[in-house]
Amino acid sequence: MGAVCARHRPTELRVAGSGTFGSLDRPRVLWAALDGDDLPRFRSLQAEVAKALTQLGHPPDMEKFEPHLTLARSRTPVGHADLARCASALRTTGFGQIRITELILFESENLPDGMGYSPIQRFALRSTP
Repeated sequence: MGAVCARHRPTELRVAGSGTFGSLDRPRVLWAALDGDDLPRFRSLQAEVAKALTQLGHPPDMEKFEPHLTLARSRTPVGHADLARCASALRTTGFGQIRITELILFESENLPDGMGYSPIQRFALRSTP
């Protein structure tokens, strides 16, 4: 990941709108969408990271990359109707800009009260063009 990050500079993305993962009436995850002029460059970064990890035996766990920020996650695997209502209410909301300057490799683990995430290593994006 460090070699990939060294080839990419920080990106600025707009955080606007919302969506869900899981069923439409009881989604498991509520997210805010990422968009903006730098989105193609961000997608390129993601594709390079996915390719590098696949070569190491860790293929992506998703079919299509959906750039987003997770806002909420259901505590149950069947999802929750409140997340669908929140997604509907936030669909046209603009949250502002986010500057992405690094990638963080996280370890996830199932905990009694939900998922836990611990940062393992940080990889800075190159600071000069």
